[in-house]
Amino acid sequence: MLKISTRLTLWYSLATGIVIVTMAFIIYFLFENQRRASIDEDLRNYAELLVNGIENPSLEISEIYNEMIENRMKHNKQRKTSQIIISTSDSVFFESLPNINIDSLVNFFEQKSIASIKPTFHTFKFENTEYRAYSLPISITTKKKEIKKNFKKDFNLIVVTSLDKLYESLSHLRSILFWLSPMSVLISGLIGFVIARKSLKPISEITKTAKEISSKNLDRRVPVGKIDDELSRLAKTFNDMINRLNQTFMAQQRFIADASHDIRTPLTVIQIELELLLKNSTLSDEIKFSLEKCLNEINRLNQITSDLMILARADAHQLIINKTLVRLDELAIDCVSKINNLARAKGITFKIDISNPIEINADYELITRSVINLLDNAIKFSPANEMITVSVYYDNDLAVFRINNKGNPIPDSQKNTIFNRFTKAEIARTTQKGSGLGLSIVKTIAEAHDGKISFESNLENGTTFYLFLPK
Repeated sequence: MLKISTRLTLWYSLATGIVIVTMAFIIYFLFENQRRASIDEDLRNYAELLVNGIENPSLEISEIYNEMIENRMKHNKQRKTSQIIISTSDSVFFESLPNINIDSLVNFFEQKSIASIKPTFHTFKFENTEYRAYSLPISITTKKKEIKKNFKKDFNLIVVTSLDKLYESLSHLRSILFWLSPMSVLISGLIGFVIARKSLKPISEITKTAKEISSKNLDRRVPVGKIDDELSRLAKTFNDMINRLNQTFMAQQRFIADASHDIRTPLTVIQIELELLLKNSTLSDEIKFSLEKCLNEINRLNQITSDLMILARADAHQLIINKTLVRLDELAIDCVSKINNLARAKGITFKIDISNPIEINADYELITRSVINLLDNAIKFSPANEMITVSVYYDNDLAVFRINNKGNPIPDSQKNTIFNRFTKAEIARTTQKGSGLGLSIVKTIAEAHDGKISFESNLENGTTFYLFLPK
């Protein structure tokens, strides 16, 4: 998925490209129309210039033509190389470009009926060249010297110019627009990308800060801009949400801590009373069995309460770590002996692989609790009559506690949530007792010691948990 800045740049470039291409077509269209209108205006003015002041009865036809040429030479000399002048009726007078066959042109005009009874513009192609012609009907009163008589003569003055210059300029314009348009889109795209990055920079800061905020640092806040705009209001809204979450989280922590503390006292009283009852020899076996079941559940509730206390203190950064020198190899053997009765009930045996003494600075009680939880978890998910391997060794600057069982692998759908609180594997929901806090407690204790926990799970080797603790 593309970043927002990239998508904005692409949309901006697309919109800019459409605008630039549209403007290029409009400029080209307006330029061509303006140039054609300018050519028509020049032709009309030129024709009127040529016939201006020639209505003189004393002139003969040849003199009329000469006067047209003189007018043109006087006012518009530069047109001599680009204009053709034709006067048609009884006679044809012309000046032509060197590359034009004037006889063929006159025949062409006659075939195309260029001459008209009213001023008319025509565009025609002659000998692979396109021309623009202006036909101007004129009527001149003149006389012939030999008969000494005035008479009216009708002419069609046709002024013609080549459109080569027009198409040459249009070709240059097309080349300019062809290169200018993509360059403009590219430059505008780069500018748009810079603007988008700069505009979205506050969002990047908000995102970065939001990623760093967790339950351990809910006092962090995203930066609020100095300008009261949409991004500043977004940052303020996000900070308000964090405030509400922090208040809710703190209230939850206080509730768990208070509830755990208040529950432990009555549970301890009940536990003591049940233990005293079990010492009464007059009770029947059935009653003793029921009391033992109740006592087991009380012990389980005590365990859950203790776990909740640890988690609540860890969340509030109040978990006290009393570090002492701990022999992890001896601790492993001690934990195995404590939980061995539970393993025997399923016919499970332990294989302990420890070659050297392993010493670390840690809280003995918390590390013991972590190892007991890992061993208990391995027993729950290991098939009956199998072996659980326990290894303790150094790995560079870390002490590693490794526990492997041959049970079914952890499903992929649960691998990302297995350390979450109150998370239980699907098989454990129906066949195993537990609160779903065991692995969460192990992770909390490991992180409190600047360590970590990880696991591997596959069909060939079963499931292996690794508890890493710094020396």
